[in-house]
Amino acid sequence: SLNARLVLGTAVGRVSDFGRAEVAEALPRLFVMILPDLIDSHQISPIHHPAHVADALSRILVGERAPDSDWLPVLTAALLHDCAFGRVARPGEKKISKSSILKETGEERERVIEKGIRQRLDHMQVGAEVAARVLRGFNGGFGATFSGPCINEVCRLIQIHDHPSIQEYESLRQSPSGRVWLFNPDDRLIKFFREADRLWMLTRDGIDEDLERAAAEKTDANRRARLTQNRERHREEMLQYIGAFGPGAEDTYGFIGKTLYRTSTGFRLFQEAETVLWPPPSPPAG
Repeated sequence: SLNARLVLGTAVGRVSDFGRAEVAEALPRLFVMILPDLIDSHQISPIHHPAHVADALSRILVGERAPDSDWLPVLTAALLHDCAFGRVARPGEKKISKSSILKETGEERERVIEKGIRQRLDHMQVGAEVAARVLRGFNGGFGATFSGPCINEVCRLIQIHDHPSIQEYESLRQSPSGRVWLFNPDDRLIKFFREADRLWMLTRDGIDEDLERAAAEKTDANRRARLTQNRERHREEMLQYIGAFGPGAEDTYGFIGKTLYRTSTGFRLFQEAETVLWPPPSPPAG
């Protein structure tokens, strides 16, 4: 929780410095309101995750000179998007990932895929319902910050934010359903959101969370290896679009560098991850 507050504080400072005072004021209050749900969800989504997503999103919004109307809904969705895992997960249930699916074969793999899809869909649907209640409660306590259309947009983003992960799970079936779970190329807010959500995987906290799930030691070598694996996952997500829509999807969506990133800011953060985690030594003085 402390680390989450520190990361969120950095994001709030950036939002404030860029002249979005109302948004900067709302984010810490929302975090306090939703903290009990985040604590209940920590077995699947760590508390620091939404703070990191908000931090990366603030960088993307600044770098892409996003319009004023984008800031409040997408940053709010960042804080609230995984708040329902604790409400939908069974006691002791862990997050279903691609690696956990690939460990299984035959009918057991199909069962794990079904479980993973259910987990994703349930937390998105229930998360949107929780978000609507929280935002209406926020308006009641702090004034009418969130309009009806803004609340609807927050809920829409939460309801679809993990669709590419479901697309990946479907691709691992023996007989995929054929349904496409990928984003519309013109949906600007979910583009910003997804990039920030994935960038968490390249932070120290995100890498350490992955190592913990894999029961691996948090050594420098393991962290570097995990960073390489996670960056490759960001290339694999772009390939989901190619698989669904053909080679032309790369141009239609504007993917950069054979990755899921479509904003120059998001791609720069993707490229800089290793340098941020392991800064080069400073030259000797003199």
